[in-house]
Amino acid sequence: MIVPRFQRRRAVFHLACLPFLVGALVAADVKPPINDGAKPPLAGSGKAPADGGKATPPATPPKTPPAPPSAAALAFQRAMASQSSDDKRRAIAALASGGDDGEALPLLISALGDRQANTAAIDALRARTGLTPPKNRAAASGYPGYPGSDGAGDWQAWLTARTSEKDKDAKLKELQQLAEEAKTKAEEAKAEAEGKGKKPEAGAVEPKLGPDGKPLPEVADGDAVIAKPVLPPRSDLGGLDRITFRTGGSLVCYLMSKRFDIDGKLVSVRVIHTDEGGEETLNADLIARIDEDVQ
Repeated sequence: MIVPRFQRRRAVFHLACLPFLVGALVAADVKPPINDGAKPPLAGSGKAPADGGKATPPATPPKTPPAPPSAAALAFQRAMASQSSDDKRRAIAALASGGDDGEALPLLISALGDRQANTAAIDALRARTGLTPPKNRAAASGYPGYPGSDGAGDWQAWLTARTSEKDKDAKLKELQQLAEEAKTKAEEAKAEAEGKGKKPEAGAVEPKLGPDGKPLPEVADGDAVIAKPVLPPRSDLGGLDRITFRTGGSLVCYLMSKRFDIDGKLVSVRVIHTDEGGEETLNADLIARIDEDVQ
């Protein structure tokens, strides 16, 4: 078989380049990917891959986005970007009394460097903070007093000290609240433990409970104390009736029967007491009125 000359030259070129290609691959330590069925670790899981690679960093919780600027702050920014001194003074006057200190004070301090707004910004800062410069400006000591001067640097130092003090107060208040909550929980736990472990005193009589689980009322009878049971109404005797006596008292009971004389005049009634006190016959001379089925 006769091989053309140009094919022989191409084969020789490929054979000459082969050692260089093999050396480059060995130096780069190129390995083919191996798919063993294992899933790669999720991003933010903090776990290292199975092949010993570096662990992915845990995902950080999203930060709360800052509150959008108020209408007064937006108007201030537009006015300061313009060349109108009237617009700047109006925007500064709006920040002197409205909005939040955390938003208004930095904006007013930023206006101190503006030639057209410097005086209005100083007046607004004094009005908002309630501070007045001392007669001897050398006596100004900064927060919580008046800044050393009305320059932007001194007012910014005053604002930084104020913010730091407010943050300390907020943290202290939070710690005090946590301490009070812990104290309250400890007192409740102590009271509960003492209540469970408390034994009844010697000779103490535990109150008897009725069908509803509540303590039965006690009725004094001389020196003795008798617990009078409270029973639910009996359904087989009908509704409860009330007998009012001529003396002014009354009795709630079950009226079983009435006895009359030949003239139809009431002579007596037979009743059953609700506290299982048994039956009783009451003379009509004692009764002022009878109300049936009151309950």
